[in-house]
Amino acid sequence: MLQLKKYQKRTIDELDNYLEESRNLANGKDGHNLAFYKITNITYNKQGLDNIPFVCIKIPTGGGKTVVACHVLYSLFTKYHQSKNERGLVVWLVPTDAIRTQTLNALRNREHPYREVLDHYFSNNVKVIDFKEALSIKKADIEDNLCILVATFGAFRVTDKEGRKAYADNGGLLEHFQNISQENLDKDESGQVKYSLMNVIKIANPIIIIDEGHNAKTDLSVDMLKNMNPSFILEYTATPRPESNIIVNVTAAELKEEKMVKIPIYLSNIAQWQETIREGVAKRIELEKTAKKEKSEYIRPIALIQAEQEKEDPKKVTVQKIAEFLKSDLKIDASEIAIKTGTQDELVGIDLFSKKCPIRYIITVSALKEGWDNSFAYVLISVANIGSRISVEQTIGRVIRLPNAKEKVQQDLNVSYVYTSSRNFKEAASNLEKGLLANGYSKQDFKELTKQIKKINLYKKTNSDNNIKIPFIAIKDEVFRKIVFYEDLIGEKFNLSKQDPPENFDLYYDQDRTQKIDVKEGDELTRSAQTKLEVVYDNHDFSKEQLLNWLDTHVLKKEYSQEDKRKYFENLIDSLLKSKKYNLSKLSINCYKLKSVIESSINDLEVNTSKANFAKLEKSFSLDSIFQEFPDEIEIDNTSDDLFTKHLYERAGKLNSEERELALKIDQLDNIEWWYRNTEKKDFYIQGWQRDKFYPDFILKTKSGKYLIVEYKGENLLTNEDTKYKIELGQKWGSLAGKNYEFHLVNENKMDELITHIKTL
Repeated sequence: MLQLKKYQKRTIDELDNYLEESRNLANGKDGHNLAFYKITNITYNKQGLDNIPFVCIKIPTGGGKTVVACHVLYSLFTKYHQSKNERGLVVWLVPTDAIRTQTLNALRNREHPYREVLDHYFSNNVKVIDFKEALSIKKADIEDNLCILVATFGAFRVTDKEGRKAYADNGGLLEHFQNISQENLDKDESGQVKYSLMNVIKIANPIIIIDEGHNAKTDLSVDMLKNMNPSFILEYTATPRPESNIIVNVTAAELKEEKMVKIPIYLSNIAQWQETIREGVAKRIELEKTAKKEKSEYIRPIALIQAEQEKEDPKKVTVQKIAEFLKSDLKIDASEIAIKTGTQDELVGIDLFSKKCPIRYIITVSALKEGWDNSFAYVLISVANIGSRISVEQTIGRVIRLPNAKEKVQQDLNVSYVYTSSRNFKEAASNLEKGLLANGYSKQDFKELTKQIKKINLYKKTNSDNNIKIPFIAIKDEVFRKIVFYEDLIGEKFNLSKQDPPENFDLYYDQDRTQKIDVKEGDELTRSAQTKLEVVYDNHDFSKEQLLNWLDTHVLKKEYSQEDKRKYFENLIDSLLKSKKYNLSKLSINCYKLKSVIESSINDLEVNTSKANFAKLEKSFSLDSIFQEFPDEIEIDNTSDDLFTKHLYERAGKLNSEERELALKIDQLDNIEWWYRNTEKKDFYIQGWQRDKFYPDFILKTKSGKYLIVEYKGENLLTNEDTKYKIELGQKWGSLAGKNYEFHLVNENKMDELITHIKTL
């Protein structure tokens, strides 16, 4: 299976964390909302989809978005869509037919890395279908497989001819409608339920994956998404819409570090289109000579040449004009040239990676702007008029993938080259920057010719205070060290297998399935979120041994030995079977809920143990031994747009609107020496009796030498258990640290009260 890059693993881990937080914070129906705010400090945007979770993964072009999507499908089924037991429907929506064909072919090919991931995680029970095949989908296709329907957005829009088929009666789908609740299904004028594909999708309560989600956002698309009754919507894109709920943001710097892309880009601009092509061709030939020195792999550099239009016009630089110039003036053999446009496709059936393939030049207009990826493309030559709608920015993403995602010995093969024919260099440079932005990159990822990019996102300290002491909770062995949750607060004496199994065990998935929603009377255009429909899937019963083996694999508690875990699982299962409330069949059907309850019960056991040990160890804690370091220069990936006068560094980390309001008020205080926007999972934390570290939002120091740790909470999070825990832990830290340290948790209503208090310090 394809080895994941660091940022791809991070993406999966961060989505896993979000899904787990969503489940942990679920108080009725808005766990996904609260989890998003908790993790990002940004208010979740419902986007007109009511209580349907809808989050976005941002990965720049060339970052392997689709392979990440394949991995996170497993996360969605095992951490969120657990009641389906790794079976069910996925609707995979793409913006164009070209991408649909590309995605279908990849997911159907058992030797392709995408399919390898799915087969690995879903035990080869994977079925991939297109829209036409979905019109005759069998009930068993969904019940017995991970069933992926790949389609364009238009396939489900009633304004499209194909889309209307999704809503039409279809007797071949009758078996899906037996023994189910029909109240939320679409009906015809007589009130009869339609045996339609759209109703089958509703019944399946699918996960929806959206490729390049920025293409999907219209009022019609929102209505369409609601109508599918999804359990979860995940979009992955290089360029999220402003309203997208970005749960993971991968930077271009991460792609560069992992050798995924040919960045930086060298730009040359030549006014005459013939000379532009001549220079670009010369560079391609030079690169091919260089590539022959790369002994470990075969590379045949390709030049993409972008014409103004395909239709012949004496005033335009057309496809045929370029083809003739290549053959007649530059003496390039016709076998090395291919045309790829809306009406001509000379790449059909061609393996561009083959050593036998002669193609070195591909002439296009806009056909390559989406759905075409070939890492041999090194040179982009654009002779399109800079003011036309077809510009370099639409095609730049096609030349930035690095062959085999591996750094080359020959450095010229680690970068890409763009040749443009523009009125002036400034326009060309601006257009290239737009192209990078359109593919999820930043302006810093571009360099003009020989200019070097300076290291980005580094900010200097603005205050000369070198006596900063923000203490961690420490404990002494031979030397002082920060307290560690499992080592110090759980300890070696904690034996999982000797713990009592939890009481009041409830494994049934019945809470969401009976939930109803209100629809405004007479409002036919607005659809509210549908809820899960009662569908019982056939399930092969586990034996006791098989169930134990399944729990061994799925309950990921690496802190305990397999023997210790297995004994605990066995005690629990024996207890449940003895109670006669459950049998092996029920435990098998509800295995994911069983996993979830076990993990929750282990967490409760750990918290009870760690809290007791925390209290015992309090007298031996030291808060004057290990302190947070504040170097002269730090890296901040996502910065606030505001320029503050008293922030400890030149820029502050990202702030939501409420945090920004608090920061501005703090920044204006006369008695503040400096303040700092603390970074989650990177800077200062307080380790308490729960496993996760607590990273407060702000650190402040007054001119009198007082330190304040401040956590901001929105109104919707004030009363939850996590907030109560942070208040208790923060106050405990303050009392242990001494009189010069204070902890405050504030909300919008207590903001001014805090500011007034700070003025007195």
